[in-house]
Amino acid sequence: MADFDEVQVTHIPRGENCRADILSKLASTKNPGNHRIVVQQSISMPSWMMIMTSANDWRQPTMAYLEKGTLSEDQLESKKLVRDATQYTIVNDQLFRKGLHIPMLKCLNSEEAEYVLAEIHEGINGHHMGGKALTRKALQAGYYWPTMEADSNEHVKRCDSYQKNAKQIL
Repeated sequence: MADFDEVQVTHIPRGENCRADILSKLASTKNPGNHRIVVQQSISMPSWMMIMTSANDWRQPTMAYLEKGTLSEDQLESKKLVRDATQYTIVNDQLFRKGLHIPMLKCLNSEEAEYVLAEIHEGINGHHMGGKALTRKALQAGYYWPTMEADSNEHVKRCDSYQKNAKQIL
């Protein structure tokens, strides 16, 4: 306010401010649809479940098979799923990959994987490492997704700092 020459504060009664009145009624109403001026959206399931059931999530067929025994109609795909499902387990509604020499790795979808790569590569302890090292760090941190190496290499290619300071192979 110090930068302005003049400041005027005016009190507007709630009855004269329709938008604030509608918002206050909307917050206190229990029956949706009472105020047709305000756009309301009904959500069929909680938002965290919508994220879990996204169409491009590679974990869904494996989780469906492990939880309910659901298989695809494609014979080859079903055989592959049954064979590969032995490497996975579900703990607290989360899919984990089991291994002989590695601990259980939390399986991530593509959005979570991108966040993990960004945090490892550029985060507070990020070293702007190369693609293979980035993949190893993600495994050591306890994460897994099928396209780890390709995603790590793509992430490194998009990083300007890494591209500017990487060793130049002549």
